[in-house]
Amino acid sequence: MMNTEELKIHDFQISGIIVFGKVVSIKELASAIIFEICDYTGNIEAKYNKDAKNEKVKNHIESIKVNDYIKIVGVVYFSLKSKK
Repeated sequence: MMNTEELKIHDFQISGIIVFGKVVSIKELASAIIFEICDYTGNIEAKYNKDAKNEKVKNHIESIKVNDYIKIVGVVYFSLKSKK
């Protein structure tokens, strides 16, 4: 049975580890955006520095919303939050 909810997948490349999952929260800081992504290992945070030189990539990343599915190839670090 198909869900009528639109599936929007964002795909961008930085370098390093591959992560694919659903964005569960977004923290907007002065110099960075931090995406909390839920994948099969748990929750992972990915940081994007806002000082990007490429406007196309910057606009694409800044358009990502909670509940979007994203694939990131880049530097990530595991969140220390426990899910109890």
